[in-house]
Amino acid sequence: MIRKVVLLPVIFLLFFNLWQITTLHGQRLEPTPDSKLQQLKVEISTILKETGTPGGGIAIVTRSGKIFSQGFGKADVGKNIDANEGTIFRCASVSKMITTLCVLELEREGKLSLQDELHSIAPEVKFQNAWENSNPVKIIHLLSHTTGWDDIHSPEIAHNDSVPIPLKIALDFHPHSRVCRWVPGTRKAYSNSGYGVAAYLVEKISGVTFEEYATLKILQPLRMTRTTFYNDILFRQYAAVQYDRNLRVLPYRNVIYRAAGAMNSTPNDMANLIEFLLNRGTFKGDELLSDEVVRKMEVPQGTAAARVGLQLGYGLGNETTLYKGFVYHGHGGTLDGGLCEVAYLPEHGIGHVIFINASKPEAFVRISQLIRDFEVGSLRKDSTSTFTPPNTIFTFDDGYYVSINPRNQSMLFMDYLIGIERVERVENVVTKSWIFTPEQKQKYLASSDSTFVVAGTSKVGMVKIIDPLAGQVLYFDNLVMKKIPGSVVVIQLTLLVLWIISGLASIVFWVCHRFLHFFKSTGSGKSFSVYNFPTLTSALYLALLIMLKLGFADYDNNIAAPSAISFAITLISVLIIPTVMMSGVAIYRNRHLPKTSCIFQ
Repeated sequence: MIRKVVLLPVIFLLFFNLWQITTLHGQRLEPTPDSKLQQLKVEISTILKETGTPGGGIAIVTRSGKIFSQGFGKADVGKNIDANEGTIFRCASVSKMITTLCVLELEREGKLSLQDELHSIAPEVKFQNAWENSNPVKIIHLLSHTTGWDDIHSPEIAHNDSVPIPLKIALDFHPHSRVCRWVPGTRKAYSNSGYGVAAYLVEKISGVTFEEYATLKILQPLRMTRTTFYNDILFRQYAAVQYDRNLRVLPYRNVIYRAAGAMNSTPNDMANLIEFLLNRGTFKGDELLSDEVVRKMEVPQGTAAARVGLQLGYGLGNETTLYKGFVYHGHGGTLDGGLCEVAYLPEHGIGHVIFINASKPEAFVRISQLIRDFEVGSLRKDSTSTFTPPNTIFTFDDGYYVSINPRNQSMLFMDYLIGIERVERVENVVTKSWIFTPEQKQKYLASSDSTFVVAGTSKVGMVKIIDPLAGQVLYFDNLVMKKIPGSVVVIQLTLLVLWIISGLASIVFWVCHRFLHFFKSTGSGKSFSVYNFPTLTSALYLALLIMLKLGFADYDNNIAAPSAISFAITLISVLIIPTVMMSGVAIYRNRHLPKTSCIFQ
């Protein structure tokens, strides 16, 4: 009898703990049947074969460990080497997750604060901020991409020194991208150089290199033994070969800011990182960071929108994505020759990492969707995961909106040209749709006068705030949008359509004119001079678009570095200016020419 009395509480606690591990917000994470796993692996292999992707590495993880970690296809086609769970792939921007953890570890140690001002800690780092006295750049702005700096410029992308350079030299190489375009902390715009500066602060405060600190404080505790930031012996021994879209072997790219995008790792190692995040800062029983700190990584920080209550978007080295009503956290990464994704569902205790070793985005997207379907297929959203709108009385200004936080300021014109969104209110629902696809609407439900929850979730994905420069704006997860008059939209689109039609028409008319002139022996040919330069200008624009399309398929090698395509883009850009000028001269000189002669002479 005494034994039963003693054992009953023990048995109860055992089952209670087991229930806590396997229960996810009221639902059980059932064991995955082997047949379902095998089917998933077959489908992954099929996608790789159908898209001509050499290989990849994938792990799916729960709080208690890996469901599976495996390589697929070939790590090296030429040498016929299979990929496996220990093959090293390029992580690209997923590196930012480790950089953030390093900064948060220093904050835990009391050696810095996210609210520390950059100029007071590292006055030697060059940057320009017109609002420095009232709104200085802070560490939190570096990690949340809210400095207002451009993303790195082409010289920084093209920099590819095979000898790893110190971070300070990297930061001094091209500081021109680090200019605050708006008040720091008001708008998010992705900037890789912010993470280069953050890594430099880690070095300055810790007294060791960023890579040494990351290894000691993050990689070793997480048992990430095959993770490196260099093209070193470890990488060369275990790395997958990188291929472009046409399966040509690509050389190793030495990213100028290693902390922003140079990390290399394996499915096994990254599975440990995901397990650590799912367990809210604890790995194999050892707490590295607190639950509170991990949660802080996962929501927007450092902006007025975050203070109002924005929950979706970029946090600290961590961003959200929506998939069938589920909110994923993590980060993606892209380098020529490699794509990577870390994504996890903290509320449901499951996540994954995906690597492929070729510039095959179509394969990557299909695999990501396949795995997410596998993960969410057996999950049900409970009553707390969706939002029921209250009878909120709120004001809203319908109309056309355009983004005012471009990744690079030189591309702002593209947002005004083709990035216009239509935002409308119907009772308590606000919809947002791109003007070219009005049928595809994202719905938001009003939770207050200034906050709006994404339909199908419980997360605030849009807020109304006052921007100090632009006035009232709508802040979505990653867009800051300002209303523009409908008349401006009509004028812009009309001019765009007319420009396209006139450009194509000039080429067609030139061909027709030459054809008719070939069979007609008479005619002065004066009208031919009217067509020459306008047609040449249109042809140059068309050639430029083609070159840009080809170049962006392999940006690092084709545009950001010397190449036939980058030379062609430069030459065409230079030639367009005089051809436009000469077009005007030709038209003016022949202004008295009869209109019919333009075709029939």
